[in-house]
Amino acid sequence: MPSNIPFIRFFSRKHPAITIALSAVALIVSILIISRAEFDTDITRLIPLHAEKTSLYFDILERFGAIEKTYVIFSSNRIMDHIDDIDKIGSEISSSGFVNTVEWRISENTGTFLRDVFAKKAVLMLSEKEMADFISRLSPEGMSRELEKTKQRLALPGSPEILAEIDPLNFFDVFFSHMPFSGVSFDSGTGYFLTPDGKKLIMILSPKKSPRDISFSGEMVNTLERILRKYRTGGFNAEITGSHAIALHEASVMKSEITKNILMSFLGVMVIFIVFFRSLKGLLYVILPVFTSIIATTGLMMSFTGSLSEVTGAFAGLIVGLGIDIGIILYVRYLVNSAAFTDMTSCMDKSISDVYRGITTGVVTTALIFFPMMFSSFKGIKELGLFTGTGILLCWVFLFGPFSIIIKPSSGKFVEIKAIRKLSVFASRKPFKVISITAAVTVLLAFFIPRIHVTGEITELGTGNNPARKILEDIRGSYIKEQGVFITEISEDLESALARSLRIKETVSRDMKDVVTAGDILPPISRQEKNIGTLASLNAEEILDNFDREAAEKGFNISGFHKFKEGLKNMLYNREPLTIKDMEPVKDFLGRLIAKENNGWRIIVTGNLAGNNSFDSFEGMKYTGPVFIRQELLDILKKDAVLVSAIGLILVNIILYIDFRKFFYVLLCQIPVFISILWTLGIMGLLGISLNFMNAIVFVMLIGIGTDYTVHLLHRYSKDRDIENTFLQTGKAVLVAGLTTIAGFGSIGFSSYRGLATMGQVAAIGTGLCVILSLCIIPSFLKLYEKTPER
Repeated sequence: MPSNIPFIRFFSRKHPAITIALSAVALIVSILIISRAEFDTDITRLIPLHAEKTSLYFDILERFGAIEKTYVIFSSNRIMDHIDDIDKIGSEISSSGFVNTVEWRISENTGTFLRDVFAKKAVLMLSEKEMADFISRLSPEGMSRELEKTKQRLALPGSPEILAEIDPLNFFDVFFSHMPFSGVSFDSGTGYFLTPDGKKLIMILSPKKSPRDISFSGEMVNTLERILRKYRTGGFNAEITGSHAIALHEASVMKSEITKNILMSFLGVMVIFIVFFRSLKGLLYVILPVFTSIIATTGLMMSFTGSLSEVTGAFAGLIVGLGIDIGIILYVRYLVNSAAFTDMTSCMDKSISDVYRGITTGVVTTALIFFPMMFSSFKGIKELGLFTGTGILLCWVFLFGPFSIIIKPSSGKFVEIKAIRKLSVFASRKPFKVISITAAVTVLLAFFIPRIHVTGEITELGTGNNPARKILEDIRGSYIKEQGVFITEISEDLESALARSLRIKETVSRDMKDVVTAGDILPPISRQEKNIGTLASLNAEEILDNFDREAAEKGFNISGFHKFKEGLKNMLYNREPLTIKDMEPVKDFLGRLIAKENNGWRIIVTGNLAGNNSFDSFEGMKYTGPVFIRQELLDILKKDAVLVSAIGLILVNIILYIDFRKFFYVLLCQIPVFISILWTLGIMGLLGISLNFMNAIVFVMLIGIGTDYTVHLLHRYSKDRDIENTFLQTGKAVLVAGLTTIAGFGSIGFSSYRGLATMGQVAAIGTGLCVILSLCIIPSFLKLYEKTPER
């Protein structure tokens, strides 16, 4: 046995039974762990711990019930014709045992509040401007104007007369922003939760368990489907959405995605290997270490994480692409050496001895690019770095350990690719021409880099075909706006909190619209006393007489306004302020805007950006919203990318210098990588591929992946000192290894997860360019280096 074979090969040959037994135990334990793992579809786990605005955003959304709720969306051109069926569905869902509450119209408590409290005291909630509008409508001119509007509205087809009798002066327009409701807009005439076009009715469910309980989500959604199936007709449809339905779809897709990604990766590399080497036994030798390393790594990582995620599928595709490379490099050397050996074991010893150092350097540099990802703030990136770094090291162990003694590959067929030799010869003879062309292409593609769109929206990285998410996005306009802003603070007492919420509203009025505060629903005593004083100054009897006269002049039947006049009289004569006791029927809604917290009161002010892109009024406040968290995540991503890249690059350079002991070789290993990164960015800008925190990490990965190809070429060249032979033999191995890596990444490119899909696409582009540039420009730089006078 040769004395220079590595220890792992030596140990495996000396103790085959122990080697195989340890490997078998590791695989069995890993499979058991994987079989018990659950799927983690909670999108909030992707939030960096120090992303304050992002964490605050999800916390507030949870307070608003936008994360834990489930919705049934009923749709029909005549939705009110199906109310009886909707009532029956609501009753069946309530008795299903899966939900705490079911709402599809304002609750009895809310109705009681609107009838007994709001109808009498709503005017006390009005701001100074709104109060002026209210008083204006009570003047003879204002009454005439509003009654004319009501008359015109009644002339429209389908306009219910009852609405005119209840609100002839259109007070609803003044009071609506102060009207507490259950989370969606409701129809003032019926009390049902209808979308603005009146064609959809929203039923809100409060499930008993979290959407992160996939088993519960599956049982609940299946039960809802069984109930709804009985009532669906051609003109009446019902769809389920909300976090439980979204998480269930993501989990089911995740299972198929992981399987699909792994199978596609293996299928791609198998086809490429067979095309180039024509050896099934050789295929087993290079692919089984990869397969076992995926199982072992997944089992090992599940021992710590306890769950599978979309990262698991991405990691498997990466390992297939990266792990197969080292097997191919070894196999090509085995085929070259086989002509000089009759004993295949000796041939394998010699082949391992020849390539062990280069493969080990490549594996270590690749692992050292992935492991620094653990310094990232994003959990998904941390997992990917840990999984892949560990996986590539285990692949190295299995290749040189158990499988080097279990399988003795047949000779196979070494299919020469003479074009690689011709290309290397041309690049060597015309170095300046090749380098000039490379520089020109780099400059050309650099013009497209500024066109890259950068996105930091987490929800854009999930599956692109999640029906439940699409439904929720469609109706969210009537629930929480896409550009919603939340402002939160704590005040010492309730009165201060209510007053502060109104001051915040006034402060941000230039930058926000549709602002809702606790002070709008339960105003501070100072506002109420001022409005009570204004009411006391009015002559209620004169106002009621003026209304009778103006209504008669407009042609209305005065007797039909009996209830309206009685309500208006009660409102005008009211001298009692609103109290927290009055809000008891709608305390759940008010609790979303103000809540007792420790020794103070937490207020939440919500609204939508006005579109002026100026946030000066938010200075000094604790605020959040989609537009802010996107920027926050992008800022964190930039810092992470710089940190991970710097650590990885330093470690890689240290390993390369230890291996080559030449600064030029260290630099040469990275020239193709950095050019390929620039080219990839240019192609992204040209093709319109967005940059997100998933595919941005690819550029860090390319440092390890691309460097690996050049390492193999330089190791072979340092022994042969012959560019033609180096690129005919090792060049072929690098080409096939690059193609298999692209096949591994390419499987991720077809993922339903949009973040992973762009990650796979960018990785495939970058890897392809690394291979091309390594084969094209390395000979040119080597030729120039040889011509340089001795230093």
